[in-house]
Amino acid sequence: WSETWTQQPAMLKGRWYPTQTLLGDGRTAIVGGYTEDPPGGVITNLVEQYTPAPLIGGRGTVARINGADRMTNLYPRNFLMPDGDVLMAGPGRFHVAKLRTTTSGAGSWTGYGGVAPLSEHHGAGSAVLHGGDPAGAWTVKSIGGHSVQPAADGNYYGTTTVESLD
Repeated sequence: WSETWTQQPAMLKGRWYPTQTLLGDGRTAIVGGYTEDPPGGVITNLVEQYTPAPLIGGRGTVARINGADRMTNLYPRNFLMPDGDVLMAGPGRFHVAKLRTTTSGAGSWTGYGGVAPLSEHHGAGSAVLHGGDPAGAWTVKSIGGHSVQPAADGNYYGTTTVESLD
């Protein structure tokens, strides 16, 4: 170990509150977050991947995943699945989808928000992936959080729900 930092390439836009998901081959998928643009950040739809350098201390690459642009809320709940796809399970009700990436830099989303939406938004909540059973079934649990829209009185109220996505 050299215990030194090596500057890596910049992303296309600054990111504040994104989610990164380590893929099975060492690449990292970067989804969501605010950009550095005024008036204090704009949610980005860019989906990028970081590919590490083959040698320690080298420079990796950052590139857009072509065909994978998608608007999400902050901190998308993304999980690597056994088939290599990335499952998004919130935080928004309709942010339920799978991202397929290729090593050539292409990607695509399959949306499930229209057929399997969460019952509530889970802004600032959490989610956890439960391991599969022998039949290969995996479950993501979305836990707590708050609505992304204020109530009539202007307050954001928390939810006490725990939802399962199989």
